[in-house]
Amino acid sequence: MIEFHPLHLPLLRELDKAHDRGFRNFLSAIGHKGSEEAHLSRASNALEGLLSELKGTRVPDYGDPYLVAAYLVKFHLSHCALAYWAFRGLFHTYGIPRTLYVCDIGAGTGAGRVGLLLALSEHTSAPTIFFDACEPSSHMLSAGRYFWESFQGTDKFELDSRYRESSSLPSALPTIPKDTLRLVTAFHLTLPYNGYWDDFGESAKKSVRAALWRVAPAAGLFTCSENKEESLGRVVDSYSGWAQPNNREFEIPTQDQGIDRPSRFYTYSAPHFGFNASEGTPVRSWSRYRFSLPKGYLYLRTSQLVTLMN
Repeated sequence: MIEFHPLHLPLLRELDKAHDRGFRNFLSAIGHKGSEEAHLSRASNALEGLLSELKGTRVPDYGDPYLVAAYLVKFHLSHCALAYWAFRGLFHTYGIPRTLYVCDIGAGTGAGRVGLLLALSEHTSAPTIFFDACEPSSHMLSAGRYFWESFQGTDKFELDSRYRESSSLPSALPTIPKDTLRLVTAFHLTLPYNGYWDDFGESAKKSVRAALWRVAPAAGLFTCSENKEESLGRVVDSYSGWAQPNNREFEIPTQDQGIDRPSRFYTYSAPHFGFNASEGTPVRSWSRYRFSLPKGYLYLRTSQLVTLMN
């Protein structure tokens, strides 16, 4: 198993600040006001609804900006840490390519791009990057942009990146050098639990399979939560281009990140704007765990038996 390397505290603080700024900017863009009772009620209902739907068999309606805001509260930072760990594992195993192309399916609020940036920040050199974020929810993409702009505003992290967004798979790949490492990623797609295959399992399978055939990747990084690994395998392994002997599955480690101070986002911002849950632990107490990795699985698939990188 690849060793888990926790993010350093100064970087965690920068992420937390960006999360706070990006969240507030997104709420402002959708017209949410913490001073209006109706808005506070809608925020609370959105968070509770999201948590409930993800435990069941429904796909949340991310066309609702309040559900997207709730997603930011519950999942965004932990998925940034998850994507960081996944990319770090890939680079630890195969090295850094000269040029990298990433097709991120179900890109959501942009955790994949953030995780890539964090992983590359540990290296003295970085590749030229082409990144396609494929996400059907315009509100998800918007929320991700607000976070990215806030994080980039620290002037500490930069990527030589050609970045594109689309609601579906791009009609054509960008013009990239022949030696580009082509990668398909899908971090925590909405999948059915093991044994409950249904329509949104088929939808995920169709999207991932289309991306795999279009990109013809050298590798793929895919994650899922606990009790969904069979469904993820069904989606990922529908592609015949993998070199089976090189398939690898890593259990995502769960580990306290050692946060040394409370998060303003959870102790103030999220509750202040109404994002509270009536059941379970209060949102104000989520501070210690805001960068904890979700329990689940990371699949690394490769399409060739030779070394991937130059």
